[in-house]
Amino acid sequence: MLFFLKKILSSFLLPPGIFLSLLILIFCLKGFKRKWAIVLMISLIYGLSIRPVTDLLLRPLEDQVVFPKEDKAEALVVLGGGVLSYSPSPFGLGIAESESLYRLLAALWLYRQRPRPIILSGGSVYANERSEAEVLEEMLVQLGVRRVDIWTDKISRTTEENIAEIEKILLLRNIRRIFLISSAFHLPRALGEFSHFRGEVIGYPSHYHSRDVEFHIWVDYLPRAKYLYLSSLALHEYLGLFFQWIKKTPP
Repeated sequence: MLFFLKKILSSFLLPPGIFLSLLILIFCLKGFKRKWAIVLMISLIYGLSIRPVTDLLLRPLEDQVVFPKEDKAEALVVLGGGVLSYSPSPFGLGIAESESLYRLLAALWLYRQRPRPIILSGGSVYANERSEAEVLEEMLVQLGVRRVDIWTDKISRTTEENIAEIEKILLLRNIRRIFLISSAFHLPRALGEFSHFRGEVIGYPSHYHSRDVEFHIWVDYLPRAKYLYLSSLALHEYLGLFFQWIKKTPP
């Protein structure tokens, strides 16, 4: 119940749901306040849809992680980032969405450098869907990874649940040093959830979205759905980090 409540609340606090929330607010306001609410909504839609603002939101998250200088990891942990669970694909039924795909490719590259266990984490939000881990496992097998080298968590639905289930697997298998593979913007929050793990967790960014440039060109100021999506991802992480901080702050 709490999971679905969080889903609903975050949907209306983050883009694009926040725009619907503002529209409702606009209808409730009158006069000068309504005009300011309209200006705020237009500013948010435009600002969050351009590259400079997207980079501004993502870079503080992504700058916190770098590629490890050496590889001594005993296992590779991949956090799910979404799948199309019932989409026909070259791998059968189901395929990774973009964030999951980047993470999976990073794990596959590391595995081919030195084969070792790959732990896939990600359940299904709804009962009639295939789990993320199940879809990703089938893709890895089709790409040449031995099934015996793949361990899965097929029940977790959030980052917090991912880490809890992964820790159980690591303790059971006596694994003490891992690469935690995820999108660069997601790693700060994911690593924060591993604070109680009695081992070494090394963040391994699968990819970066932000661009570190001194000046943006004019086309970067044109609104695009891609940048609105990335801004939403960044804001979701800040919201998650805020709740993570609240949870860890003593009463």
